[in-house]
Amino acid sequence: IDRLGDLPPGWAAEKKVTEAEVEAASRDWLRRFPAAATPTATAPANQGYVMVPGFGQLHWLGDPGSGTVVIHNPGSAAEMVARPGTLAIDLPGHGLSAGFDTAPTLYALIDVLEMALAALLTTTPTRIEGPAGLAPLATRLGAAFAPSAPTAPTWPDLNPDRYGSHLTRVWGMARAEVPFAPWDAPCAANARAFEPAEFDAFRLHRRALAALRARHVPEMIALLG
Repeated sequence: IDRLGDLPPGWAAEKKVTEAEVEAASRDWLRRFPAAATPTATAPANQGYVMVPGFGQLHWLGDPGSGTVVIHNPGSAAEMVARPGTLAIDLPGHGLSAGFDTAPTLYALIDVLEMALAALLTTTPTRIEGPAGLAPLATRLGAAFAPSAPTAPTWPDLNPDRYGSHLTRVWGMARAEVPFAPWDAPCAANARAFEPAEFDAFRLHRRALAALRARHVPEMIALLG
């Protein structure tokens, strides 16, 4: 500090010995500038997080008062299946949800989802849509079950490499999922009807990002497929 020389206008340098002194000086400086009136930030009503004891947070989108719960396939995310009048949840280790430290068992996964829904829902669910392996969850909650068709019967290697080839693979999967089911068997017999908006570049980017974020996907496919 002694060697700083002349400082620009509005600048000052002071010697502080401890972190507590630095913090006190910083607070004193901030108090010289009263905050302007600003609106209080509030969380959006149609998305948020629910805390599951012993696990962590699960991210949700939609309406907690809806009777329809939608859970995406492994490797995807809630934002890819959310629609008006439903509640969509990110599976553990997917989207913005916390994850398991190791690959979960089916009933560990169902336990987490059941606790999350019990804390989140404001009405009794009447319908659960999701991978076939989630049928026991619907049974526990007394809801009808509507299995979704699997979208990734196999999973590409998305481990990052120095040449970025994992990015090419995930983008190719995101595109191939639109016209074909399964995505990795592109042929006339596996063609599916789709809307042109499904090829929107922003949507494909979100789908690719959801895949890159997801963890334990091969294990999840085996559990829920």
